[in-house]
Amino acid sequence: MAVAKMKLVNIVGQLKDFDSVVQKCCIHGDFHPEQFSSTLGDVEGFHSIDAPNPYERALQKAVDIGIHSNIKLHYSDFKQLDLANDELENYVMKAGDTIDSLNEKIQTFEQSIGKYQQSIKQLQHLKKMDAKLDDILGCQFVTFRFGKLPKASLPKISAGNGRLDFIFVPLEESDLFHWGFYAARNVQLAAIDDFFNSLFFEIIPIIEEARGTPTEATENISKDLVKVQGQLSDVQKEVDQYWSANQATFMQVYSRLRYLHDSFDLRKYASEYDNTFYIFGWVPQKQISVFTQRFVEFPTVDCVVEGIEEAPGIEPPTHLVNNKLAKPYEDYLKLYGMPHYNEIDPTPILTVVYSITFGIMFGDLGQGFIILLAALFMKFKKKMFLGDILIRCSVFCMFFGFCYNAFFGFEGERAILPFNFINGHSILPVGDANNLMAVLMISVVGGACLIIFCMFLNIANGIKQKNIEKILFSQNGLAGLVFYGAVIAAIALLLLKGINIFSPLYIIFLVVLPLLIIACKEPLARLFKGEKDWAPTNIGEFIMLAFFELFDILLSFVSNTISYIRIGAFILAHAAMMSAVFIIAQIFTGDACNPIVLIVGNIFVIGLEGLIVGIQALRLEFYEMFSRFYEGGGKAFNPVSIEYDKN
Repeated sequence: MAVAKMKLVNIVGQLKDFDSVVQKCCIHGDFHPEQFSSTLGDVEGFHSIDAPNPYERALQKAVDIGIHSNIKLHYSDFKQLDLANDELENYVMKAGDTIDSLNEKIQTFEQSIGKYQQSIKQLQHLKKMDAKLDDILGCQFVTFRFGKLPKASLPKISAGNGRLDFIFVPLEESDLFHWGFYAARNVQLAAIDDFFNSLFFEIIPIIEEARGTPTEATENISKDLVKVQGQLSDVQKEVDQYWSANQATFMQVYSRLRYLHDSFDLRKYASEYDNTFYIFGWVPQKQISVFTQRFVEFPTVDCVVEGIEEAPGIEPPTHLVNNKLAKPYEDYLKLYGMPHYNEIDPTPILTVVYSITFGIMFGDLGQGFIILLAALFMKFKKKMFLGDILIRCSVFCMFFGFCYNAFFGFEGERAILPFNFINGHSILPVGDANNLMAVLMISVVGGACLIIFCMFLNIANGIKQKNIEKILFSQNGLAGLVFYGAVIAAIALLLLKGINIFSPLYIIFLVVLPLLIIACKEPLARLFKGEKDWAPTNIGEFIMLAFFELFDILLSFVSNTISYIRIGAFILAHAAMMSAVFIIAQIFTGDACNPIVLIVGNIFVIGLEGLIVGIQALRLEFYEMFSRFYEGGGKAFNPVSIEYDKN
């Protein structure tokens, strides 16, 4: 469980062989290319291979066809495809024309069906009218408007009759509307339309196919609807028949186009010089032998493997290698940032500490089991990465719930689990009011141990990075470790044994001296490296900055240590929330164990406290631990591969 070691690979060959080399060697998910400009941008003679991708248009058309035809694009073995590469675009364009033509017909028929169905629905409201619609709509001097009027607007119609000539005839009444029509002379039509608009009259357009009375029109349009529906069904059968006959070939064409397009796209990483291409990138050390073996069939191509020290200007990508237990927590880690190549991968630490702190703060056997069920649903049904994390957390919830003797809030005096008692007490009697201070103090002690552990990790990172300041002189290096360890040890002895070891020599050498070293870490690091200008130029400014920085460092030590008290606080808060549920049940039902109140209360506590504990556990990781040893900001290992499912 670490960051995989990388090797730098340089590939040089004739430009005419570039596509073949890339397709045979570099697109198998183990080669992370680097932009040539990152190291060769200023080298005379080298320039990018600037060429448009010849497969872009055909591939995009194939993707569009798949989307519009609701076909999930996927890989299909194209080795037996009887089409040359330059024939692929013609095939796709012809398929597109065929599908577009059929889809256009489908769209036209669907629009007609929608129009007919809407007209039939509207004509149902006018069926009481015996007059023929074509006669009414054909009037030369009078216009008829069919539609619906809100019931509240009906009394207001009389206000317009005094100054406008029109008639309104209601034909049908619903709960909210009067359906009918108004008739007006054309010379006043605009003013009357404005008047009815102010009354929120909604006009129903009568389609041209409506002939005869509304009843006759409905019958005729219904016949047209059945006819169009049959035509639509015929076209849809044509589409189904087309794909039955051609889908296998289309998938092969798409797969080859995706293969050619994505491999050709690697030219953006390559450079050209005198008809020679050069491309380089990173390959995991464990896969280097397999990678280099692929170049055997290209005698004119050189593949040179180098170590990371031979590319000082380029940071290797970070390839995290974790087992199945820690793998889900990589998504949490990415929220903070990928580790640099020369950093310790904190994923295993995040896995253990997060899961345990979550379980400690939310220890309940029954509620932990509910979280497990929810996590399984999230993982297998919703495919959420959070489901995997909660599965691990729920195990610790149940474990610590067993230790606390807590089951759906029944703990302490209300405990109903008889199998984890020692001399009448639970294994971890955190629910006992006499143990409140002990719970909080143990949380702080545990936090101090984690801070010291993070300092050791920071020193280890400094050794990997050959950073003497980080190893010896920083607040999280050896100087900070001596200071913090001395203070914590002295306080612990004073509180537990009553022994005061704060002697003058102890304070001078284990407290004051480390602080002075931390304050002078930058000039000391330069001096250690043998730099001539190691001393600060402005002593006064240096002292002032060092004072405020040291004050901030001391404050961070105190605040980080005290921050871990929240672990104990949430243990107590969980018990307090469940006690509140029992109290509410007693007040409102007279029974502290009322099942309905307890079920609702447990659901509320699981949802609210689960969210809060999840956030607080992550906060402790990111702000109290990672800030002491972890930088992040590395670039992820992103090898080249053909993503056939990408649309």
